[in-house]
Amino acid sequence: MELDHFISMPPGNGCLPGYEAMFNNLVSKLSSRKNIGVVAHRGWGKQYLLKEVGYALKKANRDLCLVFFDLKRVYDTSDFLKAFAEEICRSTSWKNKASSCSRMEFRQILDLPENIARAKKIRLVIFISNFQNFKYIKDSNQVFKVFKHCWRKQIH
Repeated sequence: MELDHFISMPPGNGCLPGYEAMFNNLVSKLSSRKNIGVVAHRGWGKQYLLKEVGYALKKANRDLCLVFFDLKRVYDTSDFLKAFAEEICRSTSWKNKASSCSRMEFRQILDLPENIARAKKIRLVIFISNFQNFKYIKDSNQVFKVFKHCWRKQIH
């Protein structure tokens, strides 16, 4: 996956003045396979920072595939599952595109990143932006519990 399309300057060229410690901390935690939530007010550059972190991770780990998923236009569970499956398949160049994903069940779609990563012998880092929009999904607390249960077991 070509990341130059997302990022104009590689890290270390002064593109993140004042954020070096946070940048290095994020790279370190994601390298050790920890789940991270980054929260800040709108317009503070979270997406840009995370794309820079993704670039640094990709540069250090050739077996890594980055997935950038935006919840901006997700309004219900089916929208989320469809868009999530399509983005995972697109980012990993998985041949079983959305047609097979539409027949999958809820948990199968959530397990899709782990299954693809194992099959392709890669690791995935999934960046989800605008996660606050998740609150608009009906029964979001119950759905979120299922997400946590599925994603907690995934190691690839």
